[in-house]
Amino acid sequence: MDLIGRIKILNGTQNIGSNGFRKRELIVTTESQYPQHILVEFIQDKCDLLNGYKVGQEVKININLRGREWINPEGISKYFNAIQGWRIELLSSSEDRSLVSQDIELVSFLDDDPGKIYLSNTLNMDRFNINEGNYKSLQHELRFKIGEQYELNEFNLKSIESTLHNDIEYENYEYIRNDFKALFGIKFTSNIILQYNGDILSKVVYEFHQKHYNYLYSKIKNYGINETILEVIIIDKHICQIVLKKNLEAHF
Repeated sequence: MDLIGRIKILNGTQNIGSNGFRKRELIVTTESQYPQHILVEFIQDKCDLLNGYKVGQEVKININLRGREWINPEGISKYFNAIQGWRIELLSSSEDRSLVSQDIELVSFLDDDPGKIYLSNTLNMDRFNINEGNYKSLQHELRFKIGEQYELNEFNLKSIESTLHNDIEYENYEYIRNDFKALFGIKFTSNIILQYNGDILSKVVYEFHQKHYNYLYSKIKNYGINETILEVIIIDKHICQIVLKKNLEAHF
């Protein structure tokens, strides 16, 4: 089980009792619509995993839920729960927010329209040609499949401005149904964009806060579908995107 959030409080190691038991606690704040402040404890040798971490960093913690029963002198049972961490991973730091270098190329968001521009370079755009090995797992996460029919989502879409590329018109839509708000546990910053050509889905754009870039990169590099490309792209210092599209550059 994973917990993703930003370190709010990081306490020192406590030595409890005379048998050498050690415990270290931290408070992690989740970045959800209703942020939660979660206390996680690391015990014994796991306390040392927190060395080098500091308040404000975004982390992913692998956790176990623990519960125990205690019977007081009156014979009444009481129950206590704890969240114990056994692994921690840094997702972002202050350095991550400056990933966009000065050596950039201006590239269109959905087409060649100069009014819709993002920033991209080889340091912060990563492309993966993918195979069928993890098809089912990825398809479950992404929800949409390149090549599927418009009618599958017809009543969940809001039409936005169409785009023209290589003399081909693409119809663009926002996915507005309130049942898909996050990918790999990270909330979207705006509605998903679906692009169709002749009622066939040709591109999907998922948008996130840029601070999640490293985590999203680590997730998509393990996945793939035959004849499909996944890209993770830094748009600017605030926004990054995952783009799902056909592995045919001439169509985009």
